[in-house]
Amino acid sequence: MPIKYKVIERGDPRDKNAPKKFYATVVNDGELDLPSIGKRLEKRSGVNSIDVNAVLLGLVQLAQEEITEGGRTIRLGELGSLAVSISSEGSDKAEDVSSNNIRGIKLIFRPSKALKDALKVVSYKKVDG
Repeated sequence: MPIKYKVIERGDPRDKNAPKKFYATVVNDGELDLPSIGKRLEKRSGVNSIDVNAVLLGLVQLAQEEITEGGRTIRLGELGSLAVSISSEGSDKAEDVSSNNIRGIKLIFRPSKALKDALKVVSYKKVDG
């Protein structure tokens, strides 16, 4: 199934006086939530969706624990990995850097090679937007 996109007009946020240009943007085609994932995996694996959902919820809880208890990278096999990243203000001296320098934290998902390769074979379909 192709990825749907529509055309939008956008200005350059760095140059308010620059002429606007037209860009392709993805049209979200819905969501796939954990219960739906459980039902679909049930058909592929032979494991009932209740057990699949229990494992998926356990994975979410485990990820939350790992993120809050030390920030280890979580490797999810052919799915990819999750890792914590922080941004901070710079200091002239290493000894001046403390947790007060930290300005933000985010979670980074790094897709596996298999997922990246899947992006190489997608097709696109323009829709009215």
